[in-house]
Amino acid sequence: MIYLWYDYLYENEGEIVLVKNLFDVKSILGKRRVLGDLPTNKEIYQTAYKYAWPSTVEAVLVSLVGMVDTVMVSGIGQTAIAATGITAQPKFIILAPILALNIAVTVLIARRRGENKPEEANRFLANALIVSLSFAAILSILGFLFAPQIMAFAGAEHDYIDLAVTYFKVIMIGNFFNSISLSLTSAQRGAGNTKISMYTNLSANLINIIFNYLLINGIWIFPKWGVFGAAFATMMGDMVSFTIAIISISRKGGFVHLRLSDLKLDLKVIKSIYDLSKDSLLEQVFFRFGMFTYIKMIAGLGTTDYAAHVVFMTILNITFQYGNGISIASSALVGRNLGSKRSDIAFVFSKIFQRVAMISGILISIFVWTFQSQILGLLTHGDQEIIAIGKTVMPLISVVISMQIMQVVTIGSLRGAGDLKFVAFVTIVSVAFIRPVLTYIFAYNLAFGIVGAWMGYFLDQLFRSITSNRRFHNGSWMEIKV
Repeated sequence: MIYLWYDYLYENEGEIVLVKNLFDVKSILGKRRVLGDLPTNKEIYQTAYKYAWPSTVEAVLVSLVGMVDTVMVSGIGQTAIAATGITAQPKFIILAPILALNIAVTVLIARRRGENKPEEANRFLANALIVSLSFAAILSILGFLFAPQIMAFAGAEHDYIDLAVTYFKVIMIGNFFNSISLSLTSAQRGAGNTKISMYTNLSANLINIIFNYLLINGIWIFPKWGVFGAAFATMMGDMVSFTIAIISISRKGGFVHLRLSDLKLDLKVIKSIYDLSKDSLLEQVFFRFGMFTYIKMIAGLGTTDYAAHVVFMTILNITFQYGNGISIASSALVGRNLGSKRSDIAFVFSKIFQRVAMISGILISIFVWTFQSQILGLLTHGDQEIIAIGKTVMPLISVVISMQIMQVVTIGSLRGAGDLKFVAFVTIVSVAFIRPVLTYIFAYNLAFGIVGAWMGYFLDQLFRSITSNRRFHNGSWMEIKV
């Protein structure tokens, strides 16, 4: 018998039953028979912790590096903050095909891990790497060549567009190496090797911090390169992550490993990857389009408001990445257990991660609300204009934080199950339509400015939270074949 507080599962005459305390008794798993021995609470929490801590530590520390970048660049001024911040969404638009590919890779390899089919997993990895190399090369070159046009379209103002172009060109060089690294580490996550991904990203970001320190302000024998120095440091970090990822995937003994001789195109495998990644690609395209539109609207409010928004997003990104780290673990365990034909255990792990997200999300929100002045002062070198804007926006951001952490983890479980069509639908509706439309109404028509932009963000998160939670509880994700 297995009990989990708040909601719990128990075995009743060969059936698994979900009890929702105080409300009803309902079997979300339908009339399935118990498929094997149920793990104890201790075993469940130990496995969840084993998967989650590396990906969560990785995500949080990587986002903290982003915060350090903002702090270091903010010493140059608001134009430097705006110049580096305006490049974020164009960069992710260029990364969209790679990110979609990587979602499919994680899901496919997690299923093969559950089925104990390493040969198939490595065929998926080899073909995904070939596709990733091709896209990375083409997109990075295009991003470099058309950097001025991209930055102008993104809404960069005349007082910082030259800095933005310089920064974007350099990170596009690093983008090639970063793309390959992301593909390889996503495969490792699917196989359950979350520690490898953690070591890869933390090493890269340590290099980024060191070279930021040396090159932004010209420490010791190093030149004072300012924004260009920050971009160069990012590129160096990308190269380091690429090197470590290649080494990790070349070692024998793991569930996934590759040799150069393995890099052979298999059209059947490519089709399987495409069939699964096409929904994620559609999601990524619309998501980045929506974010691009959203950012462009905020950039139109002026340099100070946009610089403030970059700082706010830095704070939100740290908390988002915390949720994303839990989401990665949930996705891997759900996929693995569905591959092992244990939908019952997949459900249990997902509920565990959702519960952790709920409790920690509330605590983080309270912390951010309580120490908002100190956080803003740290990130802006005491810029009073940005701090003044923050006093009106931070309470709303605090509420968004807990909501976002919970829905990110729920969506991670759905992704791990291969329910990518639904995830794409929710993302397209919320980010590509709800957020930009409401932002325009609140920020411009009603003249609420940057507060209105964050009202749009809040309502977007509310929609995603409600829809993803309802989808999870109808149980259809447990029937998807990958």
